Amino acid sequence: MNKRYHFEEGSIELPGGFHDRSTNIFVYGNTTPSPLNLNIARDVLLDGETLSAYVDRQVTMLTKNLHGYAMNQRAPAVLGAGSAATAGEQITSTYKSRTQTIHQRQAAFPQGDNVALIFSCSSIRRFDAEQNALWNQWLASFRAPESD
Repeated sequence: MNKRYHFEEGSIELPGGFHDRSTNIFVYGNTTPSPLNLNIARDVLLDGETLSAYVDRQVTMLTKNLHGYAMNQRAPAVLGAGSAATAGEQITSTYKSRTQTIHQRQAAFPQGDNVALIFSCSSIRRFDAEQNALWNQWLASFRAPESD
């Protein structure tokens, strides 16, 4: 069954059997590399996998695939606000990209049907109070689409 898929620039008819695994990337400024990036990705939990087990699996994969990867903190996270808020988990980490240390925060939130929304923020600098506030405001600003 086809369904209408909406994105910023328009919408398309998505043929049956296809699933959204897209990534939205938002960069700050016009410099390369950008000093700060925000990303939203969609991923799939394995059958019967909890969100915590999913995060464990992702950390293992990141450790194997990113040079110098180190998880510095793991904590609860909240997406949205009020009664519509969704509980999730976040990790704060660093890794090396060539000679530069990248600081990253990622948060995973369940979205039903074994789907997770992954929010991340990457910076060439350590997270400061301003970036922490931006991160928290960004997550709190989430609103799910209204049901038809």
